[in-house]
Amino acid sequence: LLCSPRRRYNVWMGQGCDASLLLDGPNTEKTAPQNSGIFGYDFIDDIKSDLEAACPGVVSCADIIIAATRDAIALCGGPSYAVTLGRRDGMSSVSWMAGDLPSPHVDIPTAIGMFAKKGFNSFEMATLMGAHTVGVTHCSVIEDRLYNFNGTGKADPSMDPTYAWVLTTYACPKGQTFDNIVYLDDPSSILIFDRSYFNQIKSRRGVLPVDQALGIDPATSWMVEFFATTDFFPAMFAHSITKMAALEVKTGTAGEIRRNCRFTN
Repeated sequence: LLCSPRRRYNVWMGQGCDASLLLDGPNTEKTAPQNSGIFGYDFIDDIKSDLEAACPGVVSCADIIIAATRDAIALCGGPSYAVTLGRRDGMSSVSWMAGDLPSPHVDIPTAIGMFAKKGFNSFEMATLMGAHTVGVTHCSVIEDRLYNFNGTGKADPSMDPTYAWVLTTYACPKGQTFDNIVYLDDPSSILIFDRSYFNQIKSRRGVLPVDQALGIDPATSWMVEFFATTDFFPAMFAHSITKMAALEVKTGTAGEIRRNCRFTN
């Protein structure tokens, strides 16, 4: 659940940092198409079970996500940063809230607008997208980009032709029956949280349409160059994800501390 950056966006950019995505049930955020590829809920369940055995009713599911995300990033070689605790869990979850999540196919002006609604500027947005350095997607998400870009029957010309050939030959061959996983960064560094994602974009090897658009749109292309050629990404990422972790937090008497992250009390 926590290794992919998009999963962090999905957890926090819907109803805020209240663990609403973890709730089971019909028409919850978990059932929305945008969240269909999320896995790892059992990992959160195990942590919650251990905490409830040691100190029942104290640590919320929302705080588990915050702390586990920080630790996962650090274990991948990314920055370690201070986290504030004391969040409470939401008591509702509706699938339409997933509409606040940027699509992998979104253009940059629209993405900037979606992040702005949550209080993030374009530089913070580009920074958070850098977490795709440890991200994955599926062939079905990029099929049109590889085989029928804008109805042309060809690959997206903004993608490096050699890289497009590699993806269509090995990762996503035409006619495959299994929806393979595709790494959003160089496979040799997929478990390393570094700036290589931005170098991939510079080399026209962005996997998702929005990845490559980040390097093409004049509003953000300079940011790609900046992060690819400096050492500022870790510190800026720590700032941006800390800000994201403070989105629409529930404290005090709002919400509850769930006994089971999948259900309200």
